Amino acid sequence: MADPFTIGFAILGVAMSGVAAIGQASAASSAAAAQQAQYQDQAQQAQLAANEEERARREQLNRSLSAQNAAAAAMGIDISRSGSFTAIQDYDKTALDREVLLLRTSAASTQYRFGLMSDAAGTQKTSAILGGLASFGGSLFSAYNMYSRLQTPAAAAAPAAGLQPNRMHL
Repeated sequence: MADPFTIGFAILGVAMSGVAAIGQASAASSAAAAQQAQYQDQAQQAQLAANEEERARREQLNRSLSAQNAAAAAMGIDISRSGSFTAIQDYDKTALDREVLLLRTSAASTQYRFGLMSDAAGTQKTSAILGGLASFGGSLFSAYNMYSRLQTPAAAAAPAAGLQPNRMHL
């Protein structure tokens, strides 16, 4: 039977391995949580950028329509009765509506992508925690197994039933 000092150090070493696994799991979980928060922020930034782009394009259209109205008025054209002038303005408005639709679709796609990445980071966080707990449990099992073997060294050294030491079995 091994002395208590050796048994204590062996068990302590295995237990410290388990504690280190918990520490690593905690660090991995924190990193995944930070990454998840970053993806959520990027999704919000994508939406804000799309809203700002839409606002800027609408403002540009309004300036363009105002310039067209001013030019028509300077030439003495009645814009309410001019078919070609109205057609030009309708075309510009329709073009803007298509651009805005594309902006919104692109922003929704970007938000969806970052949402998926955020969900994946959340899954990594959970996996890190579960992996750390499993590793800690494995370390505890190893410590118990080591303790059991150190308590009964004769049983651990005995050959398996039917096998002779120093013989090859094929």
